[in-house]
Amino acid sequence: MKYLYSTLLLIIISFSANAQLNKGLKQIGGSVSISHSTSENDNSGISNSFTDQTTNAFSITPSIGYFIKDNVSLNLSLGYSYSNSESERIDEDEVSEYSYTTNNLSITISSRLHKSITDQFYLFLQPGASLNLRKYKDYSDDNDKNTAYSLGIRPGILYMANDRFAFEGTFGFLGYTYSESEPLDDSQSTSTSNNNNFRLDLSSITLDFGFRYYFK
Repeated sequence: MKYLYSTLLLIIISFSANAQLNKGLKQIGGSVSISHSTSENDNSGISNSFTDQTTNAFSITPSIGYFIKDNVSLNLSLGYSYSNSESERIDEDEVSEYSYTTNNLSITISSRLHKSITDQFYLFLQPGASLNLRKYKDYSDDNDKNTAYSLGIRPGILYMANDRFAFEGTFGFLGYTYSESEPLDDSQSTSTSNNNNFRLDLSSITLDFGFRYYFK
């Protein structure tokens, strides 16, 4: 872990060189994703097993930013995501339907420290703080909400297609997260809980793709 901290510090210090994205430059952008997945399991003869499952998900995250100095920007992002999963379950001779719905709203304040690799490619580190508000509802009408705060850093890569338009990707997270869940009604199946941890997350859920438009 000490080696990881030292590596990140050296990268941040080196970001003061090779200024290409100039002070005063503005940017708008974000990411949009839509997904649909289905799974079919031939468990018709097995009691208490799930057979078919369908999941639909959607997310949108607009972002604005301003370069306070060469290669260093401040950014504000707002995000919304929705997912719904429906499945069937065999219970003896009956087939029951189950549904799970999640709505998530987030706000992130971050900085970006860019390092040019070529005229078109940049690496960047993105330290930032986020607030996430999630509401969850399941098939039995149990509702709960989750509030999460995170402070950490994400690495990424930027490709400049031209002087104004760029594509980007981020992967991974290193930082601290605190979350708290509580029921929205008098449900007995959910209870208030909280969790805090410092983690290095390299799972696929941290992979994001987006775009940026730059202007004066």
